[in-house]
Amino acid sequence: MVKHQAGSRGQPHQSCRDYRAGLQVIKSCQPPLNGTLFYSPPAGEEDTIGIGFNLDNPTSIAQHYKGHELSGDYFAEHTISLTRGEVQTLQIVAKTTQYYCEFTLKLIVVSGSTKTTETITDDGAPFRVTAIHREGRGPGPLSYYQVLYVGGVAPGAIHGAFTPQNPATYAGG
Repeated sequence: MVKHQAGSRGQPHQSCRDYRAGLQVIKSCQPPLNGTLFYSPPAGEEDTIGIGFNLDNPTSIAQHYKGHELSGDYFAEHTISLTRGEVQTLQIVAKTTQYYCEFTLKLIVVSGSTKTTETITDDGAPFRVTAIHREGRGPGPLSYYQVLYVGGVAPGAIHGAFTPQNPATYAGG
């Protein structure tokens, strides 16, 4: 799962509201990776608008993201409006349980009668996410990987820092 926060501000010279008309994902997927895994499960939620994409679906639409779950069609049910100078943060999540995917986001903004498209990237490169393999070479649930580091709230992490673990025997995943 990849999380990205995008902020937008209403333009100070505009008297009308900015309307977010949509958010699309442009993706390319293949089988998941199996080299080194940095495993750090999610620990909490922030008070932002959550929008997510299921990259396993052939057509990945912007969905509601709440409590680590995706549902519905976000922009079929909501419009995000900004007044002059107002800031709105979106928590954008992309999930896959089957693939390794590279993707960018396309934000479509309508302000008055003007439609603008903005591409959101990871500092000019596509975002990247891989599914976590749950079947592997040993008894551990992450034994598919050659190297494993656990961090954050994962069992075995020391004070939240990434700590090496044996992927064949690690039971915390």
